Amino acid sequence: MNETQAIAMANEHEIGMESEAYYNRHSKLPFFVPPLGVNSGVLLMNLTRLRSSNFTWEIIRSYTKYQQKLNFHDQDLLNIYLYEHPENFYRLNCSWNYRMSHCINDTNNCHSAGTDGVQLLHGNRNAFTTRTMAEFRFIGDSISQFTNVGKFTTLQLLNILSAVVYDVDGDRTYHRR
Repeated sequence: MNETQAIAMANEHEIGMESEAYYNRHSKLPFFVPPLGVNSGVLLMNLTRLRSSNFTWEIIRSYTKYQQKLNFHDQDLLNIYLYEHPENFYRLNCSWNYRMSHCINDTNNCHSAGTDGVQLLHGNRNAFTTRTMAEFRFIGDSISQFTNVGKFTTLQLLNILSAVVYDVDGDRTYHRR
C-alpha cells in the first residue's frame, strides 16, 4: 500500500465475467468500486490510517442512508466508502481471494492464479462442505480429518492435501487419488 491506501480488497468479479457480476446486475446501491465492485472475503485494513480518518462515521452514515438497499452489508458499505474514497483503496489480484466463482464452467477466470497460483482460497457459500465443486470439497474433506489442528504442522497438512488432491495433466482439474 502507498501512503494513502488503507483498505485492500479483490474484485467481486473479473473482467469478462460481467454476466455473473452482482453489482452491475442486481445491486440496489447507486455506486460501487468500478468496474464490478469488490469482495470483502479477504480484507486488509490499515487500522491506524482508518482511525485517523472519518471512516467509522462515514460507514455509519452510509448504513443509515442505504440500510434498506444493503444485501452484503459489510461488503456493500465498503464498496460505497471506497467508491467515495478511491485514494484509500488498494486492489488485490484475484489470486488473493480465489473463490468458486473463479471456476465457472470448469474454466479458471482468475488469470493471476493461472500464472502465479492461488495465494489464498476463500471458502464462501459453503465451498468446502457442499458438492458444488469437487476441488473445494476435496480440500474441505482433507481439513475436516483433523479434530485438533493444533496437533499438526503446516507441512503435515500440506502432505495430506497433496495426497487427496492432484492436478491432472496440468489443466487444473482435480481428482482424488
